[in-house]
Amino acid sequence: MPFCLIIVHLTESAPRVDQLYQEYKSSKSGQVKTRIIRSLINNLTHYDDNDIKNIEIIIHYGLNEKEPLVVQEAIFAAGKFKSRSLMPELNELYRKGCNQYPGSQSIIKQKIIKAIGKIGGDESEKFFTEEIINKKISRETEMILSILLDKDKLSEKLVSSTVALRDMLLQIINNVETTPENSIKYSQHRMILSLANTLITKNTQFE
Repeated sequence: MPFCLIIVHLTESAPRVDQLYQEYKSSKSGQVKTRIIRSLINNLTHYDDNDIKNIEIIIHYGLNEKEPLVVQEAIFAAGKFKSRSLMPELNELYRKGCNQYPGSQSIIKQKIIKAIGKIGGDESEKFFTEEIINKKISRETEMILSILLDKDKLSEKLVSSTVALRDMLLQIINNVETTPENSIKYSQHRMILSLANTLITKNTQFE
């Protein structure tokens, strides 16, 4: 019988969540903590319920770190895992917490908006409704409207809030003299108006 040599290539298995949890708690390095959170995301389909609980604790720690890169990775992870239990922390970070990261507030806010859009549910819609009611002319408002356009039919309150935002924008734009300077100055107003109109049309066309 001929001799047959079988070579087996062994691959290193992914670290267990409880190991990563202990490593995260003991580390003082922002790079290490970012790597740990990222590794959790990369193995998204291999977790049981107990793993998810530990993962959400790690993300909770990440959302409260001092280094903005760790915070941003934790926000992204909260969205990927659709962690509804972390919605209050994301909300608080968006409203107040991001002010402790000078130079990173805008990117942190935008990442939170994306994460909340992925999480979905009633708390997500409540967050977006409150932001639309504030009628801010900002990149964040643009992002919220764009995310909402990908959703199914929205609540009446959210649609009516968008109508109020649209009406305010129309009033502003209609009272502005048409000049090249104003065309540039109010370009964001027009972008948000266009998104608002599309969203309203989508959610009222079958009424």
